[in-house]
Amino acid sequence: IIIALAWHLISRFQFRQLFSVLSLFSLIVLITSLFAALLYPSVGLLNYQSIRGAWKGIFWHKNHLGLFVSFINLIFLINISLEFRKSKPVTAFWCASYLLSFYVLLNTDSVASYLTTIMLTGLFLGLVVWLKIRDRLKRKHYLIAIGLLAIAGALVLLNLDIIFGLFNRNTSLTGRIPMWTYVFETYFVDRPILGYGANAFWYDIAARVDIGIAARYPDPIIIADNGFLDIAFNLGFSGLAAFMLLYMGAWWISLRNFWLEKTYVSTIPVLIMAFTFIANLTWSMLFENESFFLLLILMIIFQYRDADPSLE
Repeated sequence: IIIALAWHLISRFQFRQLFSVLSLFSLIVLITSLFAALLYPSVGLLNYQSIRGAWKGIFWHKNHLGLFVSFINLIFLINISLEFRKSKPVTAFWCASYLLSFYVLLNTDSVASYLTTIMLTGLFLGLVVWLKIRDRLKRKHYLIAIGLLAIAGALVLLNLDIIFGLFNRNTSLTGRIPMWTYVFETYFVDRPILGYGANAFWYDIAARVDIGIAARYPDPIIIADNGFLDIAFNLGFSGLAAFMLLYMGAWWISLRNFWLEKTYVSTIPVLIMAFTFIANLTWSMLFENESFFLLLILMIIFQYRDADPSLE
């Protein structure tokens, strides 16, 4: 059904038109979650044993809202870049929406969302700057940039404790890494090829309790908080491999289209794919919202699969 819907939408509309609809949908989700948190706290705020007061909006958890708002934040940022030289009122509208998304994001108390937003904003700015100065860049400039990125990456890896400490977190990713290790060593080894069945692994209540105790987490664990691992736990290495073929194909098509067109519009597929990767590392995005984000991935594939190689 998702494949048919993606094909139907792309056959009738251009991706840029669908992006406008996505932007409107994002604004509706943001405002609805804002009202839910402010006017209906029993619905819009978390009240778990270990988490109280963090915004969850119309979603079930703060990380769910936070990472979706991180996606919304990116969508608004793209709109600002697209409208900046066209319409001041429209640009001002998206700037206000962008700031509103930050307000909601900060109230989720989701460190994964904060870091995702920082990384995506950095990527966006990097692409925009490159588009503006690419004609003046030479090989030495790229080598210097790669060197600086390597140094920055090394500094981040060597100081992870300090960085996570700034957010009152540690390098276990709030217990995710010990939990993943335990699941692999205790459960996944029994069914590594085919897994436990589509969406079946976390329905085993006894396993959830056991994993929660092993991870020393006070609330029941119902997802792996990593979409790639959840695919593996449910469908095994065979299912994960099949998905990765589709996923890497979408990445290749997005990057190829950006390289051929080199426009602000061509950054949209790359940035969406970047979000699906970064967010999926600490949130089971492709497990909880598989229909929505898989639809976007398929739309990217169908829209840009026939890019003209003669434009290179």
